[in-house]
Amino acid sequence: MRKLLILFLFILSSSGIAQINLKNPTAISLNGGFFMPYSSETFKTGVNIGFDIQHKIDPIYAFLNLTYNISSRNNKVPSESYNNTSSTGLLEVSIGPRLYIGRTSLEYFIDGGLGMYLEQKGSYDIKINGVTTSHPSESNMSLGGNIGVGGEFPITDDLDFVGRAKYHLYFGVGDAPFLNTYFGILGGIKYNIKF
Repeated sequence: MRKLLILFLFILSSSGIAQINLKNPTAISLNGGFFMPYSSETFKTGVNIGFDIQHKIDPIYAFLNLTYNISSRNNKVPSESYNNTSSTGLLEVSIGPRLYIGRTSLEYFIDGGLGMYLEQKGSYDIKINGVTTSHPSESNMSLGGNIGVGGEFPITDDLDFVGRAKYHLYFGVGDAPFLNTYFGILGGIKYNIKF
């Protein structure tokens, strides 16, 4: 899996380096919001925090996104009682293109990314019929992708408010469902860096 990620990043960087102009605008944003699993048997709805870096490669922007979705274990069976004993979450690291549509005071964009999704299923205790059983934490890394829409509203020349919604899909590992999906809704502040 690591070799595949290294190969993917190498191909992306070798095809894009010649086109990057460091005089073009670059921006970084800090985001927070909500994580809403759609088909997960593991995760409950939670919150997320992350950052996004983008750089203009005419006529689009390339972005790198790192977001951690904080959650807890979902009860698979109503008669089971879960007690989460360590953190549970989902880390997303993705890269891709971003296209801005309509440059007015409110700017809209669409983007799509590919990347790695790391599930951290925290340790937990299950109580069934009065008997408590402890289960260790486990983690899995998988490939996935996302597509999203968003908008930006300028606060100052250097700062923008950003809002975005994204749909994520990643492959399951082991006995997990083949495809896992979730929605992310984020808002944050973007700082525009001009070289």
